[in-house]
Amino acid sequence: MKKLLLLLCTMLMGASFTKAAVTVTWESYPGWTRNDVASVWWVGITTPGTTSDTYKMSDFQFAQETGYGANTCYTAIAKTGPTASGAVLAESDVLAVSTNAVSATAQEYYTYNLASEIELTGATTYYMVFLSDNTPTDGFYTVTSQRVSLNTSYGTYAAGTMSSGGARKDTWTPGFKATLTTDAVYTVTYTCYSLADGSTIGSGTYNDVVGAVTAPAVDGYVFKYATTTDGTTFNLTQDITENTELKFYYNPLVNVTYQLYDSDGTTLLDTETIEQESNSEISIPASLSSYTYYDYTAVGTIGDEDCTIKVIRTLKEGVVIALNGLSNDKCYNIRNNRGTWAVGNGATDINSTVELNLAFLSTDPKQQFAFITYEGNVYLYSVSEKKFAYVDGTKLSLTSAVTSNVEASPVTFTTSTSSYTTSAPIIVTVGGGMFGVSTGKSPDVFKYNYANDDGN
Repeated sequence: MKKLLLLLCTMLMGASFTKAAVTVTWESYPGWTRNDVASVWWVGITTPGTTSDTYKMSDFQFAQETGYGANTCYTAIAKTGPTASGAVLAESDVLAVSTNAVSATAQEYYTYNLASEIELTGATTYYMVFLSDNTPTDGFYTVTSQRVSLNTSYGTYAAGTMSSGGARKDTWTPGFKATLTTDAVYTVTYTCYSLADGSTIGSGTYNDVVGAVTAPAVDGYVFKYATTTDGTTFNLTQDITENTELKFYYNPLVNVTYQLYDSDGTTLLDTETIEQESNSEISIPASLSSYTYYDYTAVGTIGDEDCTIKVIRTLKEGVVIALNGLSNDKCYNIRNNRGTWAVGNGATDINSTVELNLAFLSTDPKQQFAFITYEGNVYLYSVSEKKFAYVDGTKLSLTSAVTSNVEASPVTFTTSTSSYTTSAPIIVTVGGGMFGVSTGKSPDVFKYNYANDDGN
């Protein structure tokens, strides 16, 4: 018989649905039997389903037999088919090549194995091309022929065959079969309900569901939970294993306006409106509560309607950010993210806990300072050294107001413009110079005169 070029279209058969995957038995014709034979170079095979489907395959089978034109062949799965025996097939067109060569010893199905699973797209034609070797030379495989078994009666399922002379024969179908796997696909029908009044707020269908489902977004509502039609709670992280009908329940959203007031309760500082679940807990926006040296107290409740929550901020106990908050009979720690102001035993300059290798301890006298008001000025006083601070170039030195002719320098507070103002809002300014911890300086409490640096 003349050498033929076969193109085979196949059909989806024997789908078995399980939780993990669908197994598809893919064959040229149900109950295929042989009534003829031909030598072919390749067979074009069209996958089942649609182009949105994907399948995995690790091996496939051809019905082959001995006789004229039978060869020991490998098989490639390619995106195109060659035009003649002895032609070459570009390596770039090949998806996979069998790891084994087949030489028929009888008329039966023979298996071609792949090194690993390959992924195929549905409703797409792939080409099983017979090769003399499974290793390319200079980027090409050499095509050869193979003797395959045929049935000349199943033309409905054959897209066409071609003889060596070019004549197409649409009535010849070779024996082919393979097992494909794809994800399980189901349909989920759902209805959405409001928890506020039980009203229906949406419905629809998910088609081609693989694995778990996600509750649809409903404008003005937030999803809470799902049940089956009999009221059983349904966990959306679990896999769908059959066509399913679900109920989704939602809580309505309300607009909550948060108004930030100063500690007097009357001075409005800022406002922000956000969406929250109805009847939910108060959640002060971060933009209104980012200053860590304040405590925030909310007044009001969130119900079923838009509402306003009053937020009052008060300084945390012991925190001072203004001169009028200081007291002559108290001592203070001066600190930020870089370190805490401190003095060593018998020191003449003010350093920080970083330079002195001290851990922060609020009760350590070396880390305590008093702000003494005298005749309208405020002065910085070291508790451990019992001395006042004065500006000495770029550093702060200590002097005894009783025994020294060096006068202590007056203190003011300068508002920091740094991004750290949420936790360190002021710069201690002594004698008109702005001081802060400056890593690498010695002493490291240093006059940098830069309002955009970290505050205290």
